[in-house]
Amino acid sequence: MEIMKASSDVKIDLAMKSTIKIVFILILLSSCRQEFAKVGSSQTKEEQFVSKETSNEIDVTDFKKLKLTLHHSMRFQNKTVEIDFQPNQDSTDVHLKCDPMVYNGRKWKSNPLDTTYVISNKDFKKINASIKSINFPKMTNHFNTRGKDGTMCYLEFGSWQNSFKMTIWSPNLNPTKRHLNEFLKSVELILKAAQLDPKEIL
Repeated sequence: MEIMKASSDVKIDLAMKSTIKIVFILILLSSCRQEFAKVGSSQTKEEQFVSKETSNEIDVTDFKKLKLTLHHSMRFQNKTVEIDFQPNQDSTDVHLKCDPMVYNGRKWKSNPLDTTYVISNKDFKKINASIKSINFPKMTNHFNTRGKDGTMCYLEFGSWQNSFKMTIWSPNLNPTKRHLNEFLKSVELILKAAQLDPKEIL
């Protein structure tokens, strides 16, 4: 009887050990599954962030209206330059119009330019970001700057119902002192989007 009891105890002990091993394995597998789920979730969030940052689609924070007009008092060719942006779902149209000087009813020997270019919405967003970085309060401290000749620069941006319009005379003149570096950078980006050389236009 004692031998049979001892044998029974051994079987029970082995069964308990097997059960403990199985439970331990199940707990380990469950823990690994949770860790994999966390990693997968983290990668998904990161991918979504990257996708949002590199998105080529226009969102609600982007300008729906953006126009730059330059008027030079003494330039014959490209005396007046107008650049108008039209953002679309997949790209942005850049409408460029240039008119030469008119003297005594005659236009200068340069033909007017009226054409449209296409840029990516990503490049349009860069212009948006540049304009939003402008320090407008500091610019107002130097509004008394003036001169006889130069370029009148008109920048309008916003939505179709709400927008700002700025008028700055010769922004390339002492831009650091006048706190116009960000404004000048924005204007240069707009000119480059219209395939114009800022050095020749400003």
